[in-house]
Amino acid sequence: MSKLRIILAVHFYVLLICVIMVLFFKPNVYDVIQNRATDIAERAFAQKNQTHKQISKHYKILCWIMTSPTDLEKRTKHVRDTWAKHCDIDLYMSSQENTTFPTVGLNVTEGRAHISMKSKAAWTFIYENYLEKADYFLKGDPDTFIVVENLRRMLQNYNPNDAEIFGHMFYLGGGKHNVYMAGGPGIVASRESLKRMVEIAFRNSTWEKDCFPDGDSEDFKSCNCMIKAGAKPINCTDELGRERFLVYPPHTYIQRLLGGWYTKAYNADKGKNQGPNCCSEYPIGFHYIGPSIMYDMYYYFYKTKVDHKFDKIVDVHMQT
Repeated sequence: MSKLRIILAVHFYVLLICVIMVLFFKPNVYDVIQNRATDIAERAFAQKNQTHKQISKHYKILCWIMTSPTDLEKRTKHVRDTWAKHCDIDLYMSSQENTTFPTVGLNVTEGRAHISMKSKAAWTFIYENYLEKADYFLKGDPDTFIVVENLRRMLQNYNPNDAEIFGHMFYLGGGKHNVYMAGGPGIVASRESLKRMVEIAFRNSTWEKDCFPDGDSEDFKSCNCMIKAGAKPINCTDELGRERFLVYPPHTYIQRLLGGWYTKAYNADKGKNQGPNCCSEYPIGFHYIGPSIMYDMYYYFYKTKVDHKFDKIVDVHMQT
């Protein structure tokens, strides 16, 4: 019994000491935990800052979307609620002002027959109000999808003070002297290109009618005006010749469904970029993206990850 009492007494005093330590040293434990959490947060912040420092140029991008009063709820709101949030500035150009959406009212005649008038008015409005607030200016449509971060990545190699335009290079009617950027997957103008388009092309009375007459084909006219004013069209395929700006949704390229007009005439590479390796690992623009697909693509680009640590291990010795 004496041994049992000794054992019980030892256990009691050990337990008592533990309780006393917890009661007296609990605040210090919390301090250690809090300090550790603060240290982790500070390291993460420092790492993020270091990453931004490694990016030598973080250009500001203004995105403007050509729309109409009847298209706001049908298509344009889906652009506003997905990828356009990643632009530094997003504007929606319409024939009427809508303070709720909001849109810029350009006071132009609505309709496809006057789409060039609207585009010219939009470029002019941006020049007059936003020229110094962004470095690059992207024009898109309500069925355009842009991966803005990949656009910034590509633009690391360029300077907004150089007169350059970017996008998917087309030849009007197949003639190489009529080069322009297809409007659907986005036309990107440097600050200098926008400046020259308005100051030289639009405001030169001898050019105005030839450069940007009303009607359709506003994408060709936009690029034509900039090129006439001294801007250089840039080939935006990647280092392997793969597309960054896609005139169609991805499956059209992957499944080799490009039409003859594209492969035989307008496209600079005659449609050679088809199949699983058609397109860049860092794609930028897509066209003909409806509302449901737009949300799908936004989910895939911005909400999902693939953990390649768990890729299938291929045993080279088992291959035949």
